[in-house]
Amino acid sequence: MSTDKISRGWVRAVLIFEVLGVTEEVVEKSLKGHVEKLEKDPRVEVVRKEFFDIEEVESPYKNVEKAYSCICEVELLAKNFDSLFQIVMEFGPSSCEILEPEKITLDLSQAQGILNSLADMMHRFTQAGGVGGVVIVNS
Repeated sequence: MSTDKISRGWVRAVLIFEVLGVTEEVVEKSLKGHVEKLEKDPRVEVVRKEFFDIEEVESPYKNVEKAYSCICEVELLAKNFDSLFQIVMEFGPSSCEILEPEKITLDLSQAQGILNSLADMMHRFTQAGGVGGVVIVNS
């Protein structure tokens, strides 16, 4: 079934999500909730998910004595590369590994859509940071 979808332009990938929080309950609830939202997204089909054990982390940040961390590995099929790109931007995994296909071809409208999605996200970040929607780069 996966091979058929891959031949029709779907992309198979593994996303790694990690949550850090002050209690085990918060970590577990937030990570499971995040993955449940991903499973409901019509742009993807979750093939497999694996939650690892929650671990205690000593001094993860300044003035924080201990916290808890949990990782979830999610294998999914995305309808196309643009959908995978949007999922990565919106859901913020720690990493993404594309498993299939070996070669991805984009038409002009898909490439423009990806770049415009990235530009939109950059403007949202800069507006939220009080920069006013303009990214300033060093020359």
